[in-house]
Amino acid sequence: MVKNILLLLFLSLWLESCTYEKAEDPMPIPNDTTQVCDTAMVTFNGTLKPLFIESCGSDNSSCHKDENSSSGFSILDYPSVIAQDDIGKLLSSVTRDGNAEEMPQDGPKLDDCRINKIKAWINQGRME
Repeated sequence: MVKNILLLLFLSLWLESCTYEKAEDPMPIPNDTTQVCDTAMVTFNGTLKPLFIESCGSDNSSCHKDENSSSGFSILDYPSVIAQDDIGKLLSSVTRDGNAEEMPQDGPKLDDCRINKIKAWINQGRME
């Protein structure tokens, strides 16, 4: 009988110590883990130039480092990029629609977000 009382007491204390505490502010689990592509305000210097440097290269081996490069224009020079857009080569080359040489050359096609930033820049008036 004493064993039963001790066992019951032990179980009661053990169960009492097992409490569930609800967190005050649990961290929300995002439904969508994909990155958001911000095309609200796209400028050449703030958006496209860094995009071109990252995607196309800006080192000495780049075909577009300056106007004297093998391509004949610089992706880092606003007037040069405007000129490429004026003749329809800028967007055509990155979308690889078959109307211009595919860019970046010897590399994968730019992702949709980068292409959408170029399109937004054109549609927003090609701000420097």
